[in-house]
Amino acid sequence: MSRAKADFTHSVVKILNEFYDREAIDVVPSVQQGYSSTTFLVSFADSTSVVLQFRPKNRPLVEENFLTARSRLGDLVPSMKFLKEVDGSIHVYELTRIDGCSFSVFVKSPDYVAFLPSIAGGMGRMLGMCYVPGSRAGDENEWSDLVQHHLQAAIESVDPLVLPNRSLYTSLLSDLRSGILDELPLAITNEDISPTNLMVSARGVVTGLVDWEDVGKYPVGFEAKALFWLMGVGMDDGYVQHHNAGQAANCFWVAFFSQLPEGVRKQWKAVEFAMNIGAALATTINGECNFGHFASLQDMLSYRIPLFTETGASEQHNI
Repeated sequence: MSRAKADFTHSVVKILNEFYDREAIDVVPSVQQGYSSTTFLVSFADSTSVVLQFRPKNRPLVEENFLTARSRLGDLVPSMKFLKEVDGSIHVYELTRIDGCSFSVFVKSPDYVAFLPSIAGGMGRMLGMCYVPGSRAGDENEWSDLVQHHLQAAIESVDPLVLPNRSLYTSLLSDLRSGILDELPLAITNEDISPTNLMVSARGVVTGLVDWEDVGKYPVGFEAKALFWLMGVGMDDGYVQHHNAGQAANCFWVAFFSQLPEGVRKQWKAVEFAMNIGAALATTINGECNFGHFASLQDMLSYRIPLFTETGASEQHNI
């Protein structure tokens, strides 16, 4: 896989001279760098700023992806434009700068746990905003084929870290094929909703979601698995919930469902199952263990949305 990893200082200077008619007073590499890209934060004398990103030519940013994301999330997603090609193999892009820092940096603050309910609420609201009006999961095969592929690969896997969950993957695949998610709408995702890409302010306000190299569509609730890295730390048996995990979860779901029409809110059990499917795919890729998850699969599958009873009552939470 090609990577844009080099000293691009000279290229940055040339780009600033070529494309900008204002004085740059600060150019620093981003604290958070992608695997294949190199990113710089540029501040100008007029108090404006931009992000310059160098990417391999064969891993371009696609304008349509950003337009799709911004159509649902507005300024929570950066705008993007292609600037030029350098050295025959590198593309340079300008992106608007999202305020704050990534959640993965934010957690280094000693008091970050106190802000988790606020961050969870912002995350829930943002994921709810991603839903695509008029869509129906049962009418789209792409997401279903992909999910079934990964579940089947997990069932057939000989990976010793995947084998203990074979019965869980088998049950999920059977339930999925029953059509349990067919009536849910779809929601867009950058397919990498992670602590690295969630941006938050110093006061725990969600300011955006970055890294829209790809855009996918899955049933509403699929990406709610992100709640597990907000509620706790660690992995599998070492996963430990924060003392305010319950409060964070309530904030997440209230904000999430507030963005959805009543007909979707009534399908909360299907949303819960979509979350289960998302959790399963967080633990395995192509039959191999994925170490990017937090809570164990068994714990994630036993999770229940706290806002609803079996009768579906939710009025007390003002949804």
